[in-house]
Amino acid sequence: MVPAKLRVRSGAERVGGGRARWIPYAVALAAVGGAHEVAAQSLSLDAIPARAVGRAGTGLLSDDLGGAWAHNPAAASRRSSARAAVGITLVDTDLELSAFTEEPSPVMVSRAGVGRAPSAAASVSWGRTTFGVTYFSAQRLARRFEGPPVGLPEEDIHRDFSLRYAGLSGALRRDAVMGGVSRRFTEELALGFSAGAARVSMRESRRIWAGIAPRDVPKDPRRDLDLLASGMDSVVPMASLGVVYVPDEGDLELALAASYTAASALRGAVVGRPADVLSPALMSEPEAALELPAAVVVRAGGRWQGERWSAEGSGQVELWPARARALHWDLPAAFVVDSTGQLERYRTLPSQLSLRSSASLRGAVDVQVVEGLLWLVAGAAWSPIATSTPRLAPGFSDLGGLTTALGAEASAGGVTVSLGVSRLWPTARSVRHSLRRLDGPFPGGDEETGLARYEAATDLVGFSIEVEQ
Repeated sequence: MVPAKLRVRSGAERVGGGRARWIPYAVALAAVGGAHEVAAQSLSLDAIPARAVGRAGTGLLSDDLGGAWAHNPAAASRRSSARAAVGITLVDTDLELSAFTEEPSPVMVSRAGVGRAPSAAASVSWGRTTFGVTYFSAQRLARRFEGPPVGLPEEDIHRDFSLRYAGLSGALRRDAVMGGVSRRFTEELALGFSAGAARVSMRESRRIWAGIAPRDVPKDPRRDLDLLASGMDSVVPMASLGVVYVPDEGDLELALAASYTAASALRGAVVGRPADVLSPALMSEPEAALELPAAVVVRAGGRWQGERWSAEGSGQVELWPARARALHWDLPAAFVVDSTGQLERYRTLPSQLSLRSSASLRGAVDVQVVEGLLWLVAGAAWSPIATSTPRLAPGFSDLGGLTTALGAEASAGGVTVSLGVSRLWPTARSVRHSLRRLDGPFPGGDEETGLARYEAATDLVGFSIEVEQ
């Protein structure tokens, strides 16, 4: 058994005795989460398993299975039994943009739809050592706005689609598999290490103005050119290191962990589509490349355990290098030609994605309602805007804000079922000065774009099944 000082009352003790068969539960839930879309959630590198949704993602100490192998492997030493869990998280984001224009313009609404994010984990112990593996998704986000339909009158385009140059869509997903080992060296101290790799994919749609000033009027829609860039890196190394320490009294637990994600070299293609019969055209080999820099996340937290309740709090710092603020696609063989035959080399396409270092806080409370059977959980989290306001763009807008959550866990016969809901409350940001430009290949027309009010809210529902043997 786990030494008492490293034992989780609201985790291990809520799981009933007896043997359980893993395969039926795993197959049933995997079928639900097998085919999934990109979940419109966050640009953070946090992995939030379905079980942690009801705690607003809190779990540096209490999550001793999937979240442990992703963020703090030392927490897996809490339990000495063989376990497996599968889960799915449903995500629905509402994002609205209101342009700052002289005349009233319609509100643009993201139509990315409901996302589904599956997760799975398993662990087994041998003496004081625990081994495990997990699959999870982090940094998942999708936005999609409608562009001007073909044939729309010019005055309607200026009025209804004034934000078209800021970005039309964006999607980023990071799916990872990690395995690790955790060991209890004493009753007070446990250390853990995990490593793995992620598949990172990204795509975005931009509309640039490819006119020539002063010959053309800036933002003349007849000179618009739609570009779709996409890329993938199939193997991006990741690693996490964690420690859990329990002072002599044993009611307070402390944790410290750090995670590293290597740089992603995204390789893919760029495709151009003229927005009008007179629009310029993209002539190129379809090669495009973008590098996402490496990042480090440092987490620290504590957990106080009572007889029928526990409270946990944690904070984290996500560190990105300065070059992550202004990312761009390299286009080694792209040329743009306008209707008069003028040709211009187009070397780089500025990306809508912009990342910066940030800090966030989380907390949760677990209360035992029925001994050995039912626990209720509640949590809250605060996260800052992931992108500096002047660099906000529609395709990758993560506004941060306050999240609150509620959930329940029921245990019987070696099976624990968790259900949680959370809401990132509406958060608004106003971009009155933008670093975004028209980004055309020809001289002139270097005007700012994307001046708008952004407002977003996100709802999550997480469901998971854990079996213990």
